[in-house]
Amino acid sequence: MLVAEVWLKRLLVFGSSTLVTNPSIQAVFSSKTLHISQHFSSLKLLHLIIYLPTLFAQDVSNYIPPSNSAFIALVFVATAVQFGFYMETGLEVDWLTGISFMRNPSGLKVLMSGSASVYRASGAMVSAALACLTIHYFAQNGGYHLPQRTLNIPPPVNATQGIQRRHTSILLLIIGLSSIILLQWNRPSIPYDHLSDSIPFAVLKAWHQVQTTNRPVRQKYETSAMGNLNGLTWSDDQPLQGFDCWLENKGKPGAYPGLCDTHQHRYKAMDDPLKISNLDLDLLLPLQQTFQKSAANITHIILLTLESTRDDVFPIRPGSPMHERILRSQGENQRVMVDRMLARLTPVAHKVAGDPFTQQGNMGGISVDGAVTGSTYTVKSLLGSHCGVYPMPFDFLREVEYDIYQPCIPHILNLFNHVKDNESDLNLGPTDVHSRPWTSAFLQSVETYDWNQDLEIKQMGFDILIDADTLRNETAKHYPPKSPVLNYFGYAEPELKPYLKDIINDAVQSQKRLFLSHLTSTTHHPWDVPSSFIKKEYMGSHDGIDHTDFNKYLNALSYADQWLGDVLDSLDEAGITNETLVVIVGDHGFPFPEDSKSWGVTGNPHNSAFRIPLIFRHPNLPRIQVTANASSMSILPTILDLLIQSNSLDKDDTSIASALIKQYQGQSLLRPFRNIHNGLQCWNFAIIAPGGSLLAISSAAVPYRLIMPLTKNYEYRFTNLDIDPAEVQPLVAWSLGDLRTAVHNKYDPEASSWVGKAAEVGNWWLQEQDRLWNNHDE
Repeated sequence: MLVAEVWLKRLLVFGSSTLVTNPSIQAVFSSKTLHISQHFSSLKLLHLIIYLPTLFAQDVSNYIPPSNSAFIALVFVATAVQFGFYMETGLEVDWLTGISFMRNPSGLKVLMSGSASVYRASGAMVSAALACLTIHYFAQNGGYHLPQRTLNIPPPVNATQGIQRRHTSILLLIIGLSSIILLQWNRPSIPYDHLSDSIPFAVLKAWHQVQTTNRPVRQKYETSAMGNLNGLTWSDDQPLQGFDCWLENKGKPGAYPGLCDTHQHRYKAMDDPLKISNLDLDLLLPLQQTFQKSAANITHIILLTLESTRDDVFPIRPGSPMHERILRSQGENQRVMVDRMLARLTPVAHKVAGDPFTQQGNMGGISVDGAVTGSTYTVKSLLGSHCGVYPMPFDFLREVEYDIYQPCIPHILNLFNHVKDNESDLNLGPTDVHSRPWTSAFLQSVETYDWNQDLEIKQMGFDILIDADTLRNETAKHYPPKSPVLNYFGYAEPELKPYLKDIINDAVQSQKRLFLSHLTSTTHHPWDVPSSFIKKEYMGSHDGIDHTDFNKYLNALSYADQWLGDVLDSLDEAGITNETLVVIVGDHGFPFPEDSKSWGVTGNPHNSAFRIPLIFRHPNLPRIQVTANASSMSILPTILDLLIQSNSLDKDDTSIASALIKQYQGQSLLRPFRNIHNGLQCWNFAIIAPGGSLLAISSAAVPYRLIMPLTKNYEYRFTNLDIDPAEVQPLVAWSLGDLRTAVHNKYDPEASSWVGKAAEVGNWWLQEQDRLWNNHDE
């Protein structure tokens, strides 16, 4: 009876005027209401009605009196953040991810960019609380008097009746509590445990929580290292960085001792049940003709990674959905003006990819239509483009704690240096291009330290790193920076220009071959550009929609395009344009409110976050448009294929490259792309930022996409891009079975069957990543 009385008192508090006057209770219940409403479309209405009382049980049972100021402050701030994040992105707060961002100085800057929405939410909460207090005050102090004739005063209740009513209330409460307890015991844990989370305790739990997943722990494997690479060995039998475990560990001291043990694993193409190779196919016909003439020599390689650059804006094509979106915002009568503006938006992109407005192709190269990223988290996506590997399905850059399971581009080039016969004369500047040593450099004008990216770049094998710390270092050659800090993480790209020229000129003068990787940053949110840049109004208001952010994005694209032109001009000035392969790729896209109800890449599964431009540009290559649902993992094998086919390597290097290319998971884009082979679909996997919550699964053979949750806080999601290319009506469900039923009912049995297969393949892939990355965490 005592427990029931305690609960009765708490319910009386929640049901009395305290609910109106206590801001913390208002915050908790408004937070829970928003929390439930964000998942409403994936819930069965009848189940929600039945289990609804259990969703608020935690809030009542853990009620803390309003005298606890720390509790009130936590509830108020957390609720304001939850509503502010929803107002800013349309997404639900992942407290574990958010707290991780807070602990990172650069991540905190990102979070603070949305502070205006949090302030607005705080203001709305304060206003609502004051309004409730005002109403309550007037109601209690005669502000609203009812006419006396309408009052119906009940007769006094005697003591016996009072005791009976009290016992009846307690009995009803016991019945109600028992029902709630039974419902809570019998309700499905997914999604109702997540929906039951109470705002203050969800935050506190996330503060101390280690990321958990739905995946079973992968057992340790007792196999040896890879042995050797198709018979290739090194004269001193000493593995190089990136090849540490490709040879048996014989206990000899080396540059990286201890990395190879009995539990170390490597990718083996012959053991990969998902591997599809197209190396047995002939080159595309235009390329055959070019290489027969030995017209495309490659001395240097430039890999340009464009931050948050979507495929549909590089460049914008006439008649495309993006072109029509801009036209709608300006009005149909402004078509000529819009086309003129868009033709000048990204002129360098037009030249590189072929000018869609004039139908002129100014530069040769291979342009890939349909490319997707391996991760919407930038530093994870770099692993696919630079190393041909998939990232780990964990939040942030956990990969730096492990050994990358394939050699990256700098590792391979360093191997070329290592095996040359004239190793002792590498610095003498041989005139034969094939005999020249390779050097590698990574440039970006923003920070690398806070994201562990500096460790990643070193892990990839780069010789030189230029970043924001370099630019503001007083000992740097071109110190001080000529412009102020821009956006969150550093400076505008032109601050790199003198360093870029130094690296290029040094390679030319010392007769070295250069691999230079550059990551841009201006197109990252919040899309600020230097004050000297003249901004334009690409988006209008004719459609009645606020396009402020998207207009900022287009201006940032225009600015980044100018910088891209500066980079290509630097090659011209050094006289190496005709012998330089330039690879241009987006790290990921970026969904805007114009695309979906939620925007941004963190936790956002929308397809516009994944579609990226991918171009292999060389003046002497023919202009080819390749349609392939390939991932950025095809970049490394395509580069190796280009080096081999263009005779840009000597005999030994060609032998190594020919052996290595077979070991990578991606297909070469110089050959017909296989969407399906011997009944096996070409699967693509992509980690959704920040990495540990959602996995995107697609296939080059079908237009379907499955989003698979890696934690219990997210739903399954399915779209058919043939029928719903903008993903306006995704199907969502908390269980795979419910999703398959929904897909079967809306589409057909084939699509439902594909969902089951995709989930099966996805679960295998998750465990395979643990094995390849040698992750055996218990």
